[in-house]
Amino acid sequence: MVPGEAARPPRAGGLRHQSIPLCSLRGGLSLGLYGFTFWAQDRGGFTGAPTDKLYIRFTKHCILKSHIRYHGGGPRFREPRNYRPETQDVVRRLPELRYRLIPYIYSEARHLAARGRPMFQRLVLETLAARSVVD
Repeated sequence: MVPGEAARPPRAGGLRHQSIPLCSLRGGLSLGLYGFTFWAQDRGGFTGAPTDKLYIRFTKHCILKSHIRYHGGGPRFREPRNYRPETQDVVRRLPELRYRLIPYIYSEARHLAARGRPMFQRLVLETLAARSVVD
């Protein structure tokens, strides 16, 4: 990590090959502890061949992030057209939900950025006074 890097959002975090969104979530939550307000990851992981089910899970995971991108290498590229029609239908509806939530996402982003807090944060940042969370 480069000093001052957190001042240049947004940041794409997570693992190069992500088999489940949980891997990226752990990485992103750790970035938040280092002062990154915004982070996201490549939908479906950057490498590998995510299944339709995993692709939908990643999309659900991404819609509340500060930024979203379909990005990744082969053998199965991340554009929705490379997945089954049923998957495309689900993935098409999720950004519609995101756009309805943009006023909330934007206001929370401004609020948290002004306080130097991450949008997705570990529980310990919300409950610093609770010893049971810290321990």
